[in-house]
Amino acid sequence: MMCCVVGWTEEELNHFWNCVDKSGDCWIHKGAPSSSGYSQCFSSAKGVQNSHRVAYEFFFGQIPKGYLVRHACNNKRCVRPDHLKRGTHANNMQDVSDAQSHPKRKLTQEQAREIRQSSDSQRTLADRFGVDQAAIGNIKSGRTYRELGEPNDRSATVINFGRKNTPKEVIEQIRGASGTYKEIAAKHGVSFSFVGRIKRGEVCKAAKTD
Repeated sequence: MMCCVVGWTEEELNHFWNCVDKSGDCWIHKGAPSSSGYSQCFSSAKGVQNSHRVAYEFFFGQIPKGYLVRHACNNKRCVRPDHLKRGTHANNMQDVSDAQSHPKRKLTQEQAREIRQSSDSQRTLADRFGVDQAAIGNIKSGRTYRELGEPNDRSATVINFGRKNTPKEVIEQIRGASGTYKEIAAKHGVSFSFVGRIKRGEVCKAAKTD
């Protein structure tokens, strides 16, 4: 059942849903993210709001005072109704704690499978699923979610260099990245020394011989 959203006109709600990408398991609102990572939207009466709260009220009605809207999928940009659930601040803190305790399990197996099969860029997938590009690369290469089996085309996805299985796209991003080696390593989920090897061309040389 769909409800009216207080402070939103029909035209504004139509615009809201036109800005939602439903191509993946999560429905991603394309509004600019807040400093906390939540997609934002705007109405003339309410001003700037978090998109997931508007979506919740659209489907389930007003949020009672003292409650907030949680993401069952842990994707802050998602507005899919069955991924949203009402809860307290304590519930939300427990969600955060659970996600931190299992950082590689932020995505479901179905989401990981969709990422494996997608031909979209890592940046596009990272934006869609609310994770960083290193997480996407790890899924693509089979380093995480190993229960899904080996990638269908592993040779086209990764370069084997020593004990590393790093996606080619990530290597190219590292090669062209600016900043300190430490910053680049942290961003892409690789070691400081591996960044140095890429920058010096050592990984490129190894890739040409594969």
